[in-house]
Parts: sequence; structure tokens; C-alpha cells
Amino acid sequence: MGSFFLFSGYFIAKDRIPVYWEFIHYLSLFRYPFECLMINKYRGDVFLKEEDLEESRKWSNLGIMASFIVGYRESLDSSSCE
Repeated sequence: MGSFFLFSGYFIAKDRIPVYWEFIHYLSLFRYPFECLMINKYRGDVFLKEEDLEESRKWSNLGIMASFIVGYRESLDSSSCE
């Protein structure tokens, strides 16, 4: 979990993550809510452009978070049936 938080973009910006660790940035459970919070806070600000964030990505991030929740619940349900 610590590596997911480290590479979510909160501590290390995506462009500073080594190429061989970039996949963790996309798998991070913390990345998507963090980006949504940044988009809501800095709506229309230059900061979003500097961080390579687009306001339209907020909804896709919410969809990805929902799929993480559904996937996690399904994995718990299938493991408890055994």
C-alpha cells in the first residue's frame, strides 16, 4: 500500500517517476481520488495544466474508482464463498 501512495502523484509527480515504476502510478488506489480533489480545488487554474490534469478526466477517475470498489467487493464475495 505504501508504494501505491508514494507513486499516486502526491509525493512524486508522474513525470518524475522512473519509467520502470510508472505502472504503479496507474494501479494506485490513491491516484484517482487525489486527481479528482485537485481538479475540484483548482478548477480552471494554471496549476492543472502544470500537473497535466484535465477537468474532463474527473468523471473517468470517478468511474475507475467505482470499478475498483466493485472489483474489490467481487473478490471478497468470491473468496468468502469457498
